[in-house]
Amino acid sequence: MPKTRTDLINEALDMLGVTGTGQTPSAEDRAVIDGKIEPKLAELSRREIVYVPDPDAVDDEIFDALATLLAEEAGPKFGRPRDLGVRLEAEGRLIEMLGGSRPETVAAEYF
Repeated sequence: MPKTRTDLINEALDMLGVTGTGQTPSAEDRAVIDGKIEPKLAELSRREIVYVPDPDAVDDEIFDALATLLAEEAGPKFGRPRDLGVRLEAEGRLIEMLGGSRPETVAAEYF
């Protein structure tokens, strides 16, 4: 069953250690993550990693990797430095799950 935008926000905040078991994240914390969703999805689409047409219907298969990328993007706002290795691993999982490899650019020959 697809996950919602709210699920994505909550998972990213959990990954950042912002919320504990049974705690509700503050509106400010939720807004930080929420503000990162559209730009991150646009970037992933532009880079041809993954296209998510509706952030309120995220496939289970890619949910964890997307939440990881959002947590990494927002990390500095919560006192956590970005980790390039974690980002590359999450992007690699998306690429692997959705096609096995990145599209290859081929030079065109004109006659």
